[in-house]
Amino acid sequence: MTEENSTTTQQTPDPIEQLINEILDEMGLGDLPEEIKDEKKLELYPLIAQKLGIEMIKLLSDEDLKEYYEKFGDNFASGNIDSSTMQDINLFFSQKVENLPIKIAQILQDIKEGFVGRARKE
Repeated sequence: MTEENSTTTQQTPDPIEQLINEILDEMGLGDLPEEIKDEKKLELYPLIAQKLGIEMIKLLSDEDLKEYYEKFGDNFASGNIDSSTMQDINLFFSQKVENLPIKIAQILQDIKEGFVGRARKE
């Protein structure tokens, strides 16, 4: 990979990280010291990633779900999910789910509303 490609790759925003920043801002926590915000991000990231994964699985047909588990189930059971596997999973979903970027954006929006809504009730 060239240095230019490396820089481009690093600039690609992580949608989950962006969502966490939005959640913190909307909850009035955006002005916290970076150290505390980083702790909150570490707490929220796996929760949001898991919720996103669950919601994405729901987008698959029964047949596609079976194929998904045949292809990737062992990786999840063993915790062996490297970047190559994630690329394969992303490709799989893009081939199986129509309008995937729009659906992911809606899922992320729903997740954000859930977090912010619960925080406002407390």
